[in-house]
Amino acid sequence: MKTNLKENNTEFFFESEDTVDIQIKNIPDENVELYKIIFDWNEKKTPKEIRLSFFNPCTDAYTHWDVKNHTPRFFAWHRDKSTESRLAKWMPITQLAAKSGKNSYTVALSDVKTPTKIAVTYHLYNKKAETYIAFFTSPIEPISHYEVTIRIDKRNIPYDKAIISARDWYSEMGYKNDYIPEAAKDSVYSTWYAYLQDVKAKDVLKECKIAKKLGMDTVIVDDGWQNKEILRDYSNCGDWIPAKNRFPDMRKFSDEIHALGMKFMLWFSVPFIGWDAKNFKKFEGKYLHEVHGIKANILDPRYPEVRRFLVDTYKKAVTEWNLDGLKLDFIDRFQANDIVNEEMDFHSVEDATEALLKEISTELRKINNDILIEFRQPYMGPVITTYGNMIRVWDCPNDSFTNRISITDLRLTAGKTVVHGDMIVWNNEDSNEGVAAQLYSSLFAVPQISVKLNKISPEHKKVLSEFLKFRNAHKKTLMDGEFTAKGPEANYSYTETVLNGERVSLSITTPVIKLREDITTDCFVNLSEETVVPVTGDKTDRKYEITDCTGKILARKKFRKNDAYVDIPYCGKIKIYK
Repeated sequence: MKTNLKENNTEFFFESEDTVDIQIKNIPDENVELYKIIFDWNEKKTPKEIRLSFFNPCTDAYTHWDVKNHTPRFFAWHRDKSTESRLAKWMPITQLAAKSGKNSYTVALSDVKTPTKIAVTYHLYNKKAETYIAFFTSPIEPISHYEVTIRIDKRNIPYDKAIISARDWYSEMGYKNDYIPEAAKDSVYSTWYAYLQDVKAKDVLKECKIAKKLGMDTVIVDDGWQNKEILRDYSNCGDWIPAKNRFPDMRKFSDEIHALGMKFMLWFSVPFIGWDAKNFKKFEGKYLHEVHGIKANILDPRYPEVRRFLVDTYKKAVTEWNLDGLKLDFIDRFQANDIVNEEMDFHSVEDATEALLKEISTELRKINNDILIEFRQPYMGPVITTYGNMIRVWDCPNDSFTNRISITDLRLTAGKTVVHGDMIVWNNEDSNEGVAAQLYSSLFAVPQISVKLNKISPEHKKVLSEFLKFRNAHKKTLMDGEFTAKGPEANYSYTETVLNGERVSLSITTPVIKLREDITTDCFVNLSEETVVPVTGDKTDRKYEITDCTGKILARKKFRKNDAYVDIPYCGKIKIYK
């Protein structure tokens, strides 16, 4: 069936294989346009896909933004460039922005759980911007009634503030995280890229002794602790018993880490039960999917015994091993199939996944109210960040470009949840500046360092030490300050945070430092190829200090009357103060 409806001078075009009654209601709002869409069926049924499109004048549309940073930010003219959204994958926000950096058109959906696709594209025939939304793109539970609100923001405000405003809209609906331990903002040592699955307690302990001295306060032991051998698959996941040849006494190891003054987090691949696990037969008939490439099956959270098993596993681990937190991986693999039976207490995989996350958070906080829980892209939507306090960039090893862009995307969409960069790794033959570029690209997130610290060169250790010293000294501003990101079409050419008169900023293109009266301390990082940097604004009574990436002081002066430029090397910093 096809239906056209008009509301508030906007025409909406619907297309569906089902017969469904459709209503649209405009909700008055002084800042944005809100439309409630209502679908009604004459009986309960699993809905087939319903497609919606509507048009707006295509003006001042220079670049496109969505939550998937790997998508080129051009303004597409076909629907293929859509964002898939469901509870454990991305989120339904998309935007067109002007070359000036102002918002042109930001669209968001109130429903962040139901499988949906959303896109804003150029319609070649009517020369307008088409918003395209496909509802029910994966099976959901049988329903006879469905409501969703579409939020359209056309305000002439900075594009990043429009995105943050859309995310704040979700917080107003209740998707907000009210427990953010300060430890979630501490610098991290991760074992993953450094050791992969060949991780052992004795090696990690040696690394942590160095990491703590350098300024890292948390260690995450990743995949491998449960495997006797290096498998490169997940065939042994699901029993969660430490391998004796790697971690002979996990509680003793935990105590040794705590004695160093560090917190200890442990990795779990939540949905996976490996084919060689003792628990594999226990859950036969209670799997969503079989994945041959990783030799594991995906648990179905719609079964209460599955959720109980997972919650009990994490409670036992946190209690017996005195863990400070968990890295809970692969939540996005909870994806619907067409099977429903009476043993399930949920029909919807999305609802069951939310119930699982809520049960995990509730039960673990009874043990430790400041428990650390890390999730990562692409499971980074408002539901996910309600139950975790650390949201990490997805894997991009030795890729400072993707890491920096993804961090910025998450800063705009994570709400209060603390953003972590992907683990930072580098080649020992790299230059000091090459290492510094990796590190400072993660400046606006919590850095996770993943190299063998006992094998890096003394020069690289200086670079790392200087970075962590700088990052930890300005942690409050970096993590809690007002975040601004400019130049989305140029992969965020300039980013800054401001808090209580201090600003920390970073530029990757031709830099300019614009002094402000309300900023008493300016810390600027130069990741551009330009080393002669203009400084504008009132320099009266201002001093500055320039350092290279190793912390070596290159200049310490007071601005003179006619000074217009300063020399800042690649990956160097300047501190300007009164």
